[in-house]
Amino acid sequence: MGRRRKKDLHLPKRMYERRGKFYFDSPVTGKWEPLGDDIAIALAKYGQLIGPLWSGRTLADVFQRYQTQITPLPLRGRARTKEAIDNEIRTIGRFNRLFGHMHQDSLTQQHLYTYIDKRIDEREEFRDLKKAAPSAARHDVRFLRKVLAKGIKWGSGTVNAALNLELDADPKNERDVTEAEFQAVKALANERMQLAMELARNIGQRRADLLKIKPKRDFTPEGILVHQGKTKAPLVIEWTPTLREITDRLMALKPDIPREYLIRNRAGGPYSPRGFGAIWQKLQRKAMRKGVIESRYKFHDLRAKAATDKADQTTDQEASDLLGHASVRTTQRNYIRHRKPKKVTPVR
Repeated sequence: MGRRRKKDLHLPKRMYERRGKFYFDSPVTGKWEPLGDDIAIALAKYGQLIGPLWSGRTLADVFQRYQTQITPLPLRGRARTKEAIDNEIRTIGRFNRLFGHMHQDSLTQQHLYTYIDKRIDEREEFRDLKKAAPSAARHDVRFLRKVLAKGIKWGSGTVNAALNLELDADPKNERDVTEAEFQAVKALANERMQLAMELARNIGQRRADLLKIKPKRDFTPEGILVHQGKTKAPLVIEWTPTLREITDRLMALKPDIPREYLIRNRAGGPYSPRGFGAIWQKLQRKAMRKGVIESRYKFHDLRAKAATDKADQTTDQEASDLLGHASVRTTQRNYIRHRKPKKVTPVR
């Protein structure tokens, strides 16, 4: 029996990552076959190489086939982001460690209810606390439903244990970041994060879209051209004196070379979503320790703050336009109506 791998646990069997590139350790040739540096392309190539070796006898085989044949595919006509692919791979790896040895028809609803009860929050700040994560567990099980459906299609089983489970509804994010909370956290941040916060609350774009803004490519005379990763809809955010000031200060941060990205790390390169998220969580923990906020908020909540502030200043429609939503109802439902209390007047 070979040694148990200690690295790349999120990748399928015999696939490894070294210096930003992916490889397949071929049991046939005994050599490492290069798969490239793009995770989606690497998984697709891996699927072609492993295909003849796939047996389809256990859930491990189903998970492996799904990961290499389905995960890299576009979703609803849009290419998957690296972050989305990585999250899906980690979820598959989690199920594989627990149920990979089983036949699909041996997996029961009781297994999945137990999984929901015992799923632990794997984020860095909660890992040591063994904090339960029921919402994340329900999300995992809903994803597993799709995987098991493929298993039935591929002839690996006849039962989808994830169907007809009684799952509690996920709670809505109703966090409304007040101006006082925004300023309190900002005061504890370094200049890079302060400017990132100001940019987020000013233009209301998703974190992933903010981190990939390139001045040479995206700065136009009319404004900043945002390439929205989720909707693929181009959006030009017009220049204002405040926006000019924020971007000028971001451009002035060291190092000067390379200066390809507007928001860049201390080495001058782009932040990874996970790296930026870790810095944000560290800042939130610091704010909690110092007592300047009563509860944490997500960086994504600054997008909601931009929407609610814009709606207060103008209209819900203009807030929707800023966020790049196709429908104002989406903005109202997810970002405005349930976050800010409705203002009313008394009888007298």
